[in-house]
Amino acid sequence: MPEMWRVWLLPCLALSLLIPAGEERGTLAGQSTELDAVENHMASGRFPEAREGLEQWWGGESVATREERQQALWLRARLTVDPELAELDYRRLVVEYPGGPWSDAALMRLAQGAEFRGDDAAARQYLEILVRDYPASPHRVEARDRMVRLDAPRTTTGQRSERLPAPVPPILPESQEEAPPPAPYTVQLGAFSSSDNAGALADRARSEGLDVRVTQVEGSPLFRVRMGGFPSRVEAEQAAELPRQLGFEVVLGSDGNREVSPD
Repeated sequence: MPEMWRVWLLPCLALSLLIPAGEERGTLAGQSTELDAVENHMASGRFPEAREGLEQWWGGESVATREERQQALWLRARLTVDPELAELDYRRLVVEYPGGPWSDAALMRLAQGAEFRGDDAAARQYLEILVRDYPASPHRVEARDRMVRLDAPRTTTGQRSERLPAPVPPILPESQEEAPPPAPYTVQLGAFSSSDNAGALADRARSEGLDVRVTQVEGSPLFRVRMGGFPSRVEAEQAAELPRQLGFEVVLGSDGNREVSPD
C-alpha cells in the first residue's frame, strides 16, 4: 500500500467499521425525493430546513440504497458547521465509495482543507488521487491548477531562500506609501459556473449583512462568492463563524492573492 494512502486510509476504514452500513433493500418510495428536497433547500439558501430534512432522512438510513447513502454523506459534510466532522464524511466517501458520484468532489474538499491548514503534502496527495482515478471528473482542471500552485513555493521561494541572501527592502521616498501586507485567506460561500448563480448567492449574503464579492481565480472559470482577504488563517476562521451561523456553506481558502476581476 502506498505511503500516502497508509497515513489516512486505515483510520478511515476503522471508522467505517464502527458505523453500521445497513441492508440495501432497493430504493424505497420517497427516499431519494427527501434528499433531492435537501439539495433544493440548500440551493435556495434555506439551510435550517435542509439540515432538518437530512436529519429526518438519517433516521431511516438503514433501508437506503448505496447511492443514497453516498448522497447523504456528501450533504451532511457540506451542511455541518464542524470542519473536522465534515472531513470524516468526505473521507468516508473516498474510502468506502471509490469511484462514486461524489467522491471526486470529496477529494477536492479534502485537498482544500489540507491546503488551508498548511499541509501541502496531504493536499497534493488528494489532488493526485483525483487526477489519476477520476479522469472524467469536472474537478480535474482545478486539481491540476492547485498542484502547480502547491509546487511553486518549493521550486522558487524554497530554493531561493537556501542559495541567496534575503533581499534588501527598497528605500521608498517619504511621499510613497508602502503597499499593505498580503491577505491571502478568504471565506468562500460558493463557487459556480454561472455568474448569475454567483450573483444570486451574493445578494442573499448581502441581505444578511455579509460583506461579499463575486470574483474569479487565475486559471479557473468558476465565479466565487467570497469574504476577505484576511492576513491569517485564524482571522479567516473567526470571520467564517457568522456565515456558518446564518446557514451558509463555507469553504476557507488561501488563494486570495490570485483573484482576478470576473469576466
